[in-house]
Amino acid sequence: MKNLSFSFLLPLALGMGLLAAVCSPAQPAPMPKVGDKAPLVTGKDQDGKTWKLEKRIGKKIVLLYFYPKDDTPGCTKEACGFRDRMETFKQQGVEVVGVSFDSPESHQQFIAKHRLNFTLLSDTDGKIAEAYGVRVPGRNFARRVSFLIGLDGKIAHITDSPQAETHVNEMTEAVARLKGTKPTGRAASPRLGHKPSRATSRHARAARRARLGFKTSDPFPTVQLSAKTF
Repeated sequence: MKNLSFSFLLPLALGMGLLAAVCSPAQPAPMPKVGDKAPLVTGKDQDGKTWKLEKRIGKKIVLLYFYPKDDTPGCTKEACGFRDRMETFKQQGVEVVGVSFDSPESHQQFIAKHRLNFTLLSDTDGKIAEAYGVRVPGRNFARRVSFLIGLDGKIAHITDSPQAETHVNEMTEAVARLKGTKPTGRAASPRLGHKPSRATSRHARAARRARLGFKTSDPFPTVQLSAKTF
């Protein structure tokens, strides 16, 4: 009787274990760290053309940034911040590529509305976000995370912050370190929906305050951005 019970329960237990393994969701890949080889992802851009990271390795530095959704306040501020720095990035051999779950049509509208001058990948199935460990569990959008990938294909810097301006400023500084040059200053607040404009430097602001009669020791006002996900 004991042998009969064992011979019946063993296949049942094995079957239930197999079923649990099949039904359990796959564990997402961990987010790569600085110094790791960047996952060689492939995706479709806003025009339906295939974009491959592998083809950029050794030719360009790649600033690959993930954002939650097109044309939302935080994502628009971030995109316009990168847009306004594009001339400098191009001179430094950097290709900027944004990634979200939005469709190519949504990307086209986003680009046209804000005059964006870089590629946006449509990651509708979430495979690119999953490869970099930035997909929000159970949701069809990614966290706001940026990766700077060097010519050697390794990740040189990561910015993981909900604040849009943090990404623009940190990546500008990280590119300068990677290239061995001085950063061109902190990013100015992007002008949404307008052509890119030149950032006003701290020294220029100080001189203007002096002309207006303010004391040079007066603290400069700072603007705190709310940490919005969107």
